[in-house]
Amino acid sequence: MKSDQTRGLRTFVAQCVLGGIGLALITAVCFALKLDFATVSFCYLMLIALLSMMGSFAASVVLPVIAVVCLNYFFVEPLFQIRFHEVQEPVGLAAFLTTSLIVTTLTFRVRRNAQALVAAQAAMIDSIPGMVWSAHADGSRAVANRRWSEFTGLQHIEIGAESSVYHPDDRDNVVKRWRHSVVSGESFEVEARMRSANGDFRAFLIRAEPVRDQSGRIVRWYGLSTDVEDRRRAMEDLRAREREWREVFEHNPAMYFMLDPSGTVLSLNAFGAAQLGYTAAELIGQSVLKVFLKSDWHTINGRVAKCLQQLGQSHNWEACKVRKDGTRLWVRETAKAVQRPGNQIIILVACEDITERKRAEDALRQSQMQLAEAQELSHTGSFSWEMKTGALVWSDELFRIFELDRAEKPSVELVLQRTHPDDRAGLRHVLTQVERERTAWEYEHRLMIDGRIKHVRVVAHASTTTGDESWFVGAVMDRTAAWNAEQELQQAQNELARVSRVTTLGELTAAIAHEINQPLTGLVSSGSACLRWLASDPPDLDSARRAVERMTKDGTRAGEVIGRIRSLVKKAPPRRDWLNINDVVTEVLALIGTELQRNGVLILTELSNDVPCAFGDRVQLQQVVLNLIMNANDAMADGPRQLLIRSENKEADEVRLSVCDTGVGLDGVNVDALFEAFYTTKRDGMGMGLAVSRSLIEAHGGRLWAAPNTPRGAVFQFSLPVGGERA
Repeated sequence: MKSDQTRGLRTFVAQCVLGGIGLALITAVCFALKLDFATVSFCYLMLIALLSMMGSFAASVVLPVIAVVCLNYFFVEPLFQIRFHEVQEPVGLAAFLTTSLIVTTLTFRVRRNAQALVAAQAAMIDSIPGMVWSAHADGSRAVANRRWSEFTGLQHIEIGAESSVYHPDDRDNVVKRWRHSVVSGESFEVEARMRSANGDFRAFLIRAEPVRDQSGRIVRWYGLSTDVEDRRRAMEDLRAREREWREVFEHNPAMYFMLDPSGTVLSLNAFGAAQLGYTAAELIGQSVLKVFLKSDWHTINGRVAKCLQQLGQSHNWEACKVRKDGTRLWVRETAKAVQRPGNQIIILVACEDITERKRAEDALRQSQMQLAEAQELSHTGSFSWEMKTGALVWSDELFRIFELDRAEKPSVELVLQRTHPDDRAGLRHVLTQVERERTAWEYEHRLMIDGRIKHVRVVAHASTTTGDESWFVGAVMDRTAAWNAEQELQQAQNELARVSRVTTLGELTAAIAHEINQPLTGLVSSGSACLRWLASDPPDLDSARRAVERMTKDGTRAGEVIGRIRSLVKKAPPRRDWLNINDVVTEVLALIGTELQRNGVLILTELSNDVPCAFGDRVQLQQVVLNLIMNANDAMADGPRQLLIRSENKEADEVRLSVCDTGVGLDGVNVDALFEAFYTTKRDGMGMGLAVSRSLIEAHGGRLWAAPNTPRGAVFQFSLPVGGERA
């Protein structure tokens, strides 16, 4: 407000000073030229009209008054006096004053209206939603609206200086295009980035049009700079998204087709064309039926028609397509007919390659068939047991094993009902334990179905997923036939072992007869002596008593020999117990020791006193030791005859017995084949002794093997798992 008052005062003073000087000059000139009152009044009026355009209304009022005074003083008789000579003179001065005031008022009003019009035009230009500017005909900038100034922080500058507003990468192009338009008079249009007052760059579309006079000469340029940064970014985003979608469309591992209502291919992606062995150009414009089996054309046309009948609704189906090379490709298609602008209807089709899935499904069906056949052949059923709900899922073979109809819902209680009464408690305990611990388990039990017994074996392991869901997956094997076969095999093996023992004893007939003959001879001799001592007079009772004691001793010895023979040859099931391997060796040597000595065999024993007990059948282990000793005796037919029997606790968890001979050894002998049935190195051997011996040792959880002896001969050894108290 104060600045406006100051500016008005300055205008008043300036207008008054200039008016005073002008009046003085006009007065001097007109007085010297002796011009009349009317001429001088006109000159004064022109000066007042011109000065009134400066804008001070007060000065415009003061100047006419001063002019009236000058007219009266210098040009109205009497001169140099302020008084009137005639009546018409005041009227003329009043007319001049009135005219001056009217001209001043009208000029002031015109000027004020012009200023208001300019202000209105400036306000209108400033309100334009863009940066408006004008330039002279030579291209130099004349004026710019407020928006332009506020954005750039600049006012009226030349184009050369203004070019610094533009981004360095765009500056040369803007200047070049502007100069070209200025020279050629063509419309100016360019898109460039402009720097704002805070240093940021934004994109603008800059346009300018020339204004020409009647002769066609350019008098001015008017321009508009429109902010297109947001549009530019939107377009860049749109183009980027378009590129992304184009990439997705072209390279997405799926086939995309665009069809017209007749089924002609309008567009497809490169990946889809490549999947079919074509290029996109080879299929565009062709009927889509080209990539289908001819036998499916009618079906495909029907599906296209259905899409056209239900615009906007998706339809799915699976179909077989034919590649260019004739191979086939299974796809799952999703199609939808849509209406585009202009009422054009197109069909969009997306195809997913499911060839591998089809193959997998076929393979799965084949595998399931083979699995079912394999389960039926092997009598093995499978199941899954969900722990949280207790739900059971059985295979067909498992229903057959339990002899249940598939309509029945399997459950743990149903399994227990079919379990043998003697095995139910054990099975229930196992199921409770594995349900709590959720660990792998294996169990054998019996089923009782309609009075018939089945032997089954269950093997399962836990499988866990996320959350609390867990279940067991397992198999149930019907071992009834195998169990019966094992029992028959066991019986056959026991019978074979007994026959082998009998055969061995048959070979020892002479030695056994000798062992029995000795106590029998002693009995006869002691009996004869007893009779003589009783018949003497007087009877020698002490000698007779000693003879009877010898008879008792010899009878007991003969009974022990016969007992050992009976235990070896009798037909009885195996009976296992804790025993000392040293006792087994001693019992065998007591039976055949005399025979070995008669054959010249030097028997050496190294039986450890610290061997632990082993769990086994005494008779079967006696048979193994007897067989190894007899084989050693046969191997020492020629050369030195020395037999060493050693027992030891070489490993912490086993006891080992070694039978070492000085016979022919194992040179040139297949050691692994020694323990096979019917393999023998003897001239009259059957090849069953070592095979039976190995089977007996393995049945005890041990092992039997052979190795060369040093310096000659062979060593046959077997080991047994230990347990119990040490002997």
